[in-house]
Amino acid sequence: MPPLDSSPIRNFDALSEDHMPEDIVARETQIAEMRACLSPAERGLKPIHAWLHGRPGTGKTTIARYVTSQLEHNTRVESVYVNCWQHSTLFMVLQGIVEALRIIVPDNANTVVKLHRIRSKMKSSPLIVVLDEIDKTEPKERDRILYTLSSVSTVGTVAISNSRSSLFELEDRVRSRLGPTLIAFDPYRVQDLYRILEARVKLSLAPTAYSAEVIERIATLAAGDARVAIQTLLKAAQLAESQGTRTISVDQITEAASAARKLKTQYTLAKMTEHHKLLYDLVVSAPQTTTSVLWASYQQRCQALDKRPIAERTFNLYIHTLVVKGLIERERAAVLGNVYTVRPAA
Repeated sequence: MPPLDSSPIRNFDALSEDHMPEDIVARETQIAEMRACLSPAERGLKPIHAWLHGRPGTGKTTIARYVTSQLEHNTRVESVYVNCWQHSTLFMVLQGIVEALRIIVPDNANTVVKLHRIRSKMKSSPLIVVLDEIDKTEPKERDRILYTLSSVSTVGTVAISNSRSSLFELEDRVRSRLGPTLIAFDPYRVQDLYRILEARVKLSLAPTAYSAEVIERIATLAAGDARVAIQTLLKAAQLAESQGTRTISVDQITEAASAARKLKTQYTLAKMTEHHKLLYDLVVSAPQTTTSVLWASYQQRCQALDKRPIAERTFNLYIHTLVVKGLIERERAAVLGNVYTVRPAA
């Protein structure tokens, strides 16, 4: 281990996923759109519902936290963050809200009691509820959560999803009541990631630990994903430290990028069903296969594992989900008919 003063890392916190930059770069349009949705709350009115959508690592959660924290700091508006992967039912979402607002409810309180206490607490004050990973909930629960919260006169919701499809899966009455503003988050451009990384390295690394070439290479390898870019930077710096070098090398970047992508895949799959994982494993084991062959292989694997297979329509939805999550790629095959090939994401 090199001496402390030769360590390339100066501040680990600036490379953590929870770090909130003072200035957000490359998302000025989305910040303005979200502020416009929440601006009625500054006048004591119900905020406009917003639906943030885009692939993982495009800054959705960071922007939601950034804008709501600024609003809370400058006004009396309150906001609550709920991760729907951990709180996947209406009961659990309401529990998360009452805990965040420090509302006292009996241990055996049901959804009616919780909702009544929330209405009473926020009777004359706007409340913003950020529902991160709303697409992780089952469709019926998603309907219940959004319909119930949107019915509260002072509550505005900010739903965060990987795609717009989970919005269009809502019942018509729920989608009509919600009427959210859609805010799209496209993958970052290389120059955007360069700006993000440039700000992070100044806070986290010794000046001698990196160069413009290092930043640009990491930005290129991250393929539009800020989370992968920052993880790659962190892992490359850790490799440099463990190997006793003061400056991050190209080899260390390459190794770190591979590790970051694997970590992202593991992180994403951990939140999905066993059938998503099974399909992903089949694609990895037989890259460049067709969806029809994959469907047959999936049924055979389920039979071998004594598992009940999902329906073919659900199979197609799961393939779409894996594509949206950036785990696999799908394209129309160069043959007649509605045939697609699938392969692991590059």
